[in-house]
Amino acid sequence: MAYVICVNLTKGGVGKTTTAVAIGEAAMLGGGPVTIIDADRMGGALRWAQLAAAKGREMRAKVIGMPVEDIPRRIPPVARESNLIVIDAPPPGSEKITEAAFEVSDLIVMPVPPRLAEVDRVLATLEVAQRHGKLARAVLVDVSTRVGLAEQRNETLEALHGWGVTVYKTEFARSVAVERAYGNYLMPSGPVLRFGMELMTEILTTEIQGKGTNNG
Repeated sequence: MAYVICVNLTKGGVGKTTTAVAIGEAAMLGGGPVTIIDADRMGGALRWAQLAAAKGREMRAKVIGMPVEDIPRRIPPVARESNLIVIDAPPPGSEKITEAAFEVSDLIVMPVPPRLAEVDRVLATLEVAQRHGKLARAVLVDVSTRVGLAEQRNETLEALHGWGVTVYKTEFARSVAVERAYGNYLMPSGPVLRFGMELMTEILTTEIQGKGTNNG
């Protein structure tokens, strides 16, 4: 059966879709097969795959839409055909779908931009993960090195560590190239796939092979 990663933070606009696609595409480079499940009714990951295919270069991973509350019932056939499943979870407002995604997952990856409103949602996400007995880790995304903004990164790390949250060493830097990646086939030299490969290496080492333990 497949290992299942759910990418989620209980707030919209934090980079869940980009992180899910980055992980899925990177894992395909390691052998696959990989399935990305788009559990968001907005269908960002599914649309990304459609746009890439229309431009003549399909994504490496298979992307399917599953914005439903009965994910646990629907996922077994997908798990039998995949080594890894990455679930792009929905934003707030679809709590039953999120709960279903957490139920079937082995690991929750929380993309956390270094902004107070987003950091504030980490504890709520952890609460859901812990209720389901799931391992949860954070990864910093949309990180800027600009003067004034770099301090936000440090404050975010301090808050996460103070809450006992494990944070991956890999970080996703803000750039125009990242913003332009949506809807395109990801090249290994590009920032999104590089981020995915580095993060997937950490996940393989510390969680999948190392069998990490849950927070708290």
